[in-house]
Amino acid sequence: MKLSRRAFDALILSGAAATALSLGLAAPALAQDAGQSHLGIPVEKIGLVGFTVRSQIGEDPRGTLQAVTECGIENIEFSGPNFDGPVPSFQGVEVPAIQEFAEEFGFNVPSLGVNAEHLTDQLDQVIEAAQTVGATYVRISGGPDEGEDATAYYTDLAAMLNEAGAGLSEAGITVAYHNHGHEFEDLGNGQSGYDILLSETDPELVSFELDLYWAIIGAADAVELIEANPGRFPLLHVKDAQNVTNAEGAEEITFATVGKGFINFQEVFDLSDVAGVDYYFIENDRPEPDGVTSACEGYAYLTAETDPN
Repeated sequence: MKLSRRAFDALILSGAAATALSLGLAAPALAQDAGQSHLGIPVEKIGLVGFTVRSQIGEDPRGTLQAVTECGIENIEFSGPNFDGPVPSFQGVEVPAIQEFAEEFGFNVPSLGVNAEHLTDQLDQVIEAAQTVGATYVRISGGPDEGEDATAYYTDLAAMLNEAGAGLSEAGITVAYHNHGHEFEDLGNGQSGYDILLSETDPELVSFELDLYWAIIGAADAVELIEANPGRFPLLHVKDAQNVTNAEGAEEITFATVGKGFINFQEVFDLSDVAGVDYYFIENDRPEPDGVTSACEGYAYLTAETDPN
């Protein structure tokens, strides 16, 4: 049985896409399957951050992963790591199950998100998990605690990334640092935490996953960062922003489905070769109406042969 596009959209909007898929209902592709997008990026390198569909994965891993692959997504970066049990898991899905889903639905897992302590205390388990799913990148994020010396924190973090990066490199894996907004704050000497990480990590061992939303909202200039640090940004989090009026009537910036906000992706994507981009991961921290819908709409925008807007 094959659903019409309207019927399938209705199922997604009602949160029932996974149910439909579990019943064997086919879903149409929401974007082209191969080639070059209107933004000049290779479609096969576009992926999804699993965090976008975290709620749905928690309820129905199989249905959720099938839903996002049915709309064309071929690469998924999993996060939400748990190395405490006998079998590591990401977003509640055990690593062997991720491997099985990847084989069943035909997606790749180029990157895994882990925590900093996993690189210092459980590096062997991280390597094993990455190799099991075929990931060639692992990424972390971080930030100093309140009251902590931020300069010392980022200096120590850079040293840790160099050490972990050396161990991962021997296994054919690259470590990447994922930013939020705080890394771009001036530490009082005209230098930011991000400056420290860039300058004190070995480019041969440590790369960066540039989150475009947080870089821009965090008062950074993504274009300047890339031009000043060529080849250091193999991973991008493609996350959009929009201006909204909050409950108190004040204007604020929040997340948006990719392609529906104001971030100028084209100026960043034009520097893909300079940046050394391998993957473009769609992300939305607060997807509306749900993660699958936002992910598939973002993918349709990025992969369209002509600008849908």
